[in-house]
Amino acid sequence: MAGDDVSRDLCTELGWLARTVGVAAVDDEILLAITGDDARSWIHGMVTNDLRPLDARDGAIETAVVGVKGKLLAVAWVYARGEARWMAVPRETADALREFFDRYIVMEDVTVAACEELRITSVRGPMASDVVAAAGLSDAAFANDRSGVSGTDVFLDAASYETSMARLVEAARSAGGGRVSDEALEIARVRAGRGRWGRDIDGTLYPQEAGLVPRAVSFQKGCYVGQEVVCTLEMRGHVKRISTRVRFEGTEAPARGDEIWRDGVDDDPIGRVTSVVSSPTDDALLALGILKRNAVEAGVRVHTTSGVRGEVLGPAS
Repeated sequence: MAGDDVSRDLCTELGWLARTVGVAAVDDEILLAITGDDARSWIHGMVTNDLRPLDARDGAIETAVVGVKGKLLAVAWVYARGEARWMAVPRETADALREFFDRYIVMEDVTVAACEELRITSVRGPMASDVVAAAGLSDAAFANDRSGVSGTDVFLDAASYETSMARLVEAARSAGGGRVSDEALEIARVRAGRGRWGRDIDGTLYPQEAGLVPRAVSFQKGCYVGQEVVCTLEMRGHVKRISTRVRFEGTEAPARGDEIWRDGVDDDPIGRVTSVVSSPTDDALLALGILKRNAVEAGVRVHTTSGVRGEVLGPAS
């Protein structure tokens, strides 16, 4: 019965994300405040995506930061409100990223500092903006599609976080939603093919391998650190592996890190599992993996080292 109760709860929460609204803390990321007279132009030259639209409007844009060899240093969101700029980055990369940024601040009037006084809360679903407004927090909200579900990120003052979060959750309940679990968000992001830093995405990958093109990479924006390598890979198509969506069968989930093999082929494995979730609304085990690009074709039959069978659904988005 306990398992049935969990499934029912997850179905309810996934329904909120799809039809009404769900609220969740974003505890695995930290905000970096980017300040100074040159902040806007400097940060534009440090990331893979085109941030110039933020010069004309408030909002949020997903992007990546890469090193000089084109490998990922972080996947991030850049937020703008007037002249102000913030970047949400994985907590585990924040210190190294600040050190990297410091090396590229020469004559510019720019400071990059951790912004511990603000915490990010994610409000997801078609009623997200209405719920944020009902909670009186629209001035701290930034629309985006985090985890593949449309919605809004809200910056909450750390000193009054619990009170503000309670207002958001109450507004969500009034709209037919509520607070959602990490498990429900994990199912939503894997279903959408969105990789997560530290699980599906890390510093060994190029943006193309991580499934970040085109949503977080612009090939028209101009120069940034690592651009030459990223653009060369795109033009030549030399990426040999890519983040991929897979559906597995049965009830026994493969473990993260399990090797994936193509059925009927007795050579080397074609990749490995990076995330797997049991989705009660899909009645399936959904997974992301890093697979050889020549194997990423919808319908390709696969199995893991432990014998779990399934099929490739296509590239992650």
